[in-house]
Amino acid sequence: MFHHRLRILVLLVALFAAGLIARAAQLQIAQASRWSDPAGETITATRALPASRGRILDVKGKVLAEDQPCIDVAVTYRALVDPMDPKWLDKEAQKLARKSPEWKTLTRAARREFVQANRMRILADAEAMWDLLAAISGQTRQEINEKRLEISDKVQRRSEKAWRRGFERKYEAWKNRTPRSWIVLTMVGDEPEPKLEDTVVEIFEELESHIILPDVNTETANILKLQSDHLPGLSLLPGVKRVYPYNEIGAHVIGHLARVTDEDLRDDEARDDPDRRLLINDDIGRAGIEKLAQSRLHGTRGEMVIAGSSSELQSAHAAKSGLDVTTTIDIELQRSIHAAFENVRYTNADGEIDPALRMPGAAVVIHIPTGQVRAMVSYPSYDLNKFEQLYSTLLKDELEQPMINRATSFVQEPGSTIKPLVGIAAITQGLISATGTIECDGYLKLDGRAQRYGRCWTMSVFKIAHHRVPSSAPHPTGFLNCEDALERSCNVYFETLGDKLKLDGLSYWYGLFGLGRPTGVGLPERSGVLPNSFRGEPGSQRAAAVLSAIGQSNVLVTPIQLANVAATIGRAGVWVRPRIIADADFIVPKSPTDERPDRMTLDLAPQAIAAAQRGMFNVVNNPAGTGSSLRRDEVDVSGKTGTATASKLSVFRRDEAGALIKKAGDPIADEIPYGTREKPDPRIPWYRVSNLETGTANHAWVMGYLPSEKPEYAFAVFVQYGNKGGTSAGSVGVSIIQALEQLGYVTPRNIAFPAPSPAAVLNLPTSQPSALPLDRELLQ
Repeated sequence: MFHHRLRILVLLVALFAAGLIARAAQLQIAQASRWSDPAGETITATRALPASRGRILDVKGKVLAEDQPCIDVAVTYRALVDPMDPKWLDKEAQKLARKSPEWKTLTRAARREFVQANRMRILADAEAMWDLLAAISGQTRQEINEKRLEISDKVQRRSEKAWRRGFERKYEAWKNRTPRSWIVLTMVGDEPEPKLEDTVVEIFEELESHIILPDVNTETANILKLQSDHLPGLSLLPGVKRVYPYNEIGAHVIGHLARVTDEDLRDDEARDDPDRRLLINDDIGRAGIEKLAQSRLHGTRGEMVIAGSSSELQSAHAAKSGLDVTTTIDIELQRSIHAAFENVRYTNADGEIDPALRMPGAAVVIHIPTGQVRAMVSYPSYDLNKFEQLYSTLLKDELEQPMINRATSFVQEPGSTIKPLVGIAAITQGLISATGTIECDGYLKLDGRAQRYGRCWTMSVFKIAHHRVPSSAPHPTGFLNCEDALERSCNVYFETLGDKLKLDGLSYWYGLFGLGRPTGVGLPERSGVLPNSFRGEPGSQRAAAVLSAIGQSNVLVTPIQLANVAATIGRAGVWVRPRIIADADFIVPKSPTDERPDRMTLDLAPQAIAAAQRGMFNVVNNPAGTGSSLRRDEVDVSGKTGTATASKLSVFRRDEAGALIKKAGDPIADEIPYGTREKPDPRIPWYRVSNLETGTANHAWVMGYLPSEKPEYAFAVFVQYGNKGGTSAGSVGVSIIQALEQLGYVTPRNIAFPAPSPAAVLNLPTSQPSALPLDRELLQ
C-alpha cells in the first residue's frame, strides 16, 4: 500500500516537473523572440538628437539661409490621434490619480471611479488644448485637426509598412528555423507558423512627440507652461527654424523647405543610415538651392541611450550639422536688380514714357570666364520666412504667378535678341560673307517678289524703308551687312537668312548655343522650343522659318538661356554651362540625355563672331542703334534689344467654392482684356495694351555683355508686357550695369574695341578641336 502511494506521488511530482520544463521551454525557446524585445525596451530608451541644417551663403560669404534656435510645441503621438490611444489614456489617468493625496485613502472601487473621472478630465482637457492651440496660432480648429490627421496618416502608413516587414522577417525566420529535438517536440510541439495579425511592431514615430506649432514666441511658451497640467501630451521642445535674412530677395534661387512626404521617404538615398535617413517630422529642401544641395545641407542626427529604470544616460553621440553651401550669387547685386523691377521705365501706347512702373519679369547675370551666375532675379517674389503662411495665397495667384521662377521656367519668344545667332550661323555656314549685304526697302523679297508677310518694323511703324531710319543717321545705300542689320535690327536681313537656313538649320544653330534644352544649371528649367517643332502645313514652312529668324512664332527661350547666349558671344564662341553653386567639389546632377561637356568650343567662323560683336557694340553706342539706353560713358556695353508679340493673360473659371469649372473634362480659361494708361486693371496695372490700332501687347527683352573690349559679365532681361525692349528691359539693364560698377565687378574704362578669340578667352591652344563639330550634312 505504501509503495503504491509512493509511486503515485512520484508520478505527480514528475508530471509537475515536466510542466515546469515545458513552460520554461516555451518561454525560452518558442517565445524567446517575443519576450526578448520588450525586455530590452524596458532596460533602455533611445532618443534621437536633431541636427542643424547647413547654411547657404552668397559668393561673398553673406548668409542667405541658416538655422536658428526656437521653441516648438509638440504633442505625443498617442495623444494627438483621434480618438486618443486608450492605453496611453489609461496610463495617464492612472498617473494623475496616483498623484492625488486622497489616492491612498480610497477603496478599490472608489479608485476605479477616480481613475475613470481622470480619464474624462484628460479627454476634456485635450479638447480645450486643441482649441487653445488654434487660437494662439491664428488658425481654425479645422486647420489644427487637419494637421493632426496629416501626421497620424503618415505615421499609420509607415507603421503598416513596418508591420508587414516585421511579419515577413518572422515568417522567413520561421521557414529557415532549426529543427527541434524530439524532446522539445514531445513537450511543447513545433513552433507555430507566424500570423500577420499577431505581429506587433512599434515604430519610432509612434513613441515620439510631433510638432503642431513650430517656432512659438516666448509669450506663447509661457502661457503653455502655466497651463501644462491641463495640456495632455503637450511638450515644449527646443528646435530650430530656418531663417532667410533677405526675405523675398533671391527666394526662387535659395528655395524653401517643406515637410517630407511618403515619396521622399521611399526615395531617400540614406534610408539605410539610421542617423541620416529622413523621418516624417523632418523638413526637406523643396526648391532652389535648398533642394539642389539637400544631401550636403542635411545634417547627421545624434543619439542618446537612457536606462529605463534609473533614467541615467548610458551612451550618446552628438549630432553633426550639415555642411555650408556657397552659391555664386551676389545678394547685393540680386537686391539691386530686384528693386529695378519696381521702377521700370515703360513706353505706353501713346509713345509717352512712364518712369516708374512696377512690372513682372526676370534677369540673369553671368560671369563670362567661369559661367557663374552672379544674379538670377524673378519678379515678383515672396517672403521665404512667411512661405508656409502665404503658400495657399501664392498658389492661387494666377495673375502675377509669384511662385514661378521666370528666369528658368518662363518660356517666351525672344524677338530680335535672336538675330546675332542668325547672323553668326549664316556666315559660319557660308550662306553670306561677313561683308555681304542684303537690301532693305522695308519688304521681304523671296525669289525676287515682295511678300505679304515679313515687313521690316520701320515700314510697319514709320511707313519708310529701313536704311532711312533714323533720319539723323540714315544708311547711305540701304544694302546692309550683318553689323548694319544688327545695329538697326533689320527684320528683312535676318528673315532672308532664315529662309536660307530653313527650319532645321535654324534649329541646329539655336541648339548649338544651348536653346531648346535646359542649361543644366541645377534648378528646375523649361527646355523652350526650336523652329523644327513647327507642325503646320508644308506650304507654311517657309514663312515659319522667316519668322523664327526674327524670334517670333516657333522659338521660345528662357532668360537664363538668353543670358548664356550673350555670354557665349562674349567668349567668342565658347559655350560654358552656367553654375549656381561655387563649391568646386559640388557636382550638379546632369540629365542622362545631356551629353555636353561643361565647356566646349562651338567652332564658329572668327569673322562671324567679329561681325556679331561689332554689331552688338553698335546697337548700344551708335546713333542708329536700338539699345542707346544702355550706353555708358565710363564703360563700353554691347547688347541687343528685342520686342515680341505677347498673348493675353487668362485665368481659369471657378465656381463660388473656388473649384475649377470644366467643359469636356478640361478647365475653362477666360482671357483678361488689356488695360490702358488711363484705365489700368487695378489688380495688374502693368498689364497694358501696346498698340491701340491692333489691340496687342508686347514683351520686352534686352541681352548683352560688358565691357565690350574684354567681356566679363553677360546679362539678359525680360519684362513681361514691357512693350519696348530698349525702354523697359533697357532700364533694368542700366540698373544691372550700375550695380556691377558700384559693387566693383566692372572697372570703368573706355578702350578701343578688339574682338577676342575663343582660345584667348579660355587660354586654350588655337589648335584645340571643337567639342561639338558642325553637322555639315544637316546644313547642306
